Amino acid sequence: MRFIYKVSATFFTDASRSKTFDSDIAYWESYEAAQKSLLEWAHKDLHYEVYCFSILKQPLADDAEFHCMTEQFLYTPKGELWSHEFGMVERRVLASREHNFCVYVYPDQSDKNHQYFKIFDNEHALLSSRCALVMLSSAEYGICKSYGKSPWFLTKEEKEILYSFLKANDEACYKKICRAYCEEQDLLLTERLMPDYRLL
Repeated sequence: MRFIYKVSATFFTDASRSKTFDSDIAYWESYEAAQKSLLEWAHKDLHYEVYCFSILKQPLADDAEFHCMTEQFLYTPKGELWSHEFGMVERRVLASREHNFCVYVYPDQSDKNHQYFKIFDNEHALLSSRCALVMLSSAEYGICKSYGKSPWFLTKEEKEILYSFLKANDEACYKKICRAYCEEQDLLLTERLMPDYRLL
């Protein structure tokens, strides 16, 4: 099967750094060519501030059943690999109808081994428009890129809601996310303290 590699850049719209827009740069037939192109862009003096670069590997076959074969490589604005996600390695863990969001784990397959989860701003990820990537062990954002979604930077109220939701019932929801992550990575589950996500 043949694959295509799409190189994209995500830019901040202004100095507030609260909104972004995507720009497709080029399509290549190999990862090496795509990576070379990305690194050239990472060293350019661009008009807008870069949030991240990405390479999306996807099969040329136009069929939904091949979605699981996609791969995404995320890069920092300086062109350093930040994460590598496989379409087939993901799991929906939680959803809240009351607060209208859902939580997935997408384990990082790169040697960086970042541990995080993603929150979508709808009970159903396909209907969402924004996605936040939050680290499992610290109240920090990671680089977030999800097809057709904008990076989501939570408001103070949204951080309070997330914290309360994950903290409820002796951190039951947070522990469920950790367990799902470990199962996807075939790791032993170890106890960890939930960060104070109000400090995101």
